[in-house]
Amino acid sequence: MQAEHDVAVVVDQVLGEVADEFARNLESATEIVAAHFSVSGIGRVFRDRMPRVLRRLLGVTETA
Repeated sequence: MQAEHDVAVVVDQVLGEVADEFARNLESATEIVAAHFSVSGIGRVFRDRMPRVLRRLLGVTETA
C-alpha cells in the first residue's frame, strides 16, 4: 500500500535524523555528558520530531 510506504518513509527519515543528531552530540561530548545525554536525549530528539510522523499518519487516515 502506498500509504504504508509513505508512513514508513517518514519514520525512517525521523529515525535517521535522531541517529545523526545523537552521533553529532557524542562526537563532542565528554564521558559524563555522553552518559547523561544517552537515553533521555534520544527520547527528547525523537519526541521533537513525532509531530511530523503524526501528520503523515493523519494524512493517511484522512485519505482512507
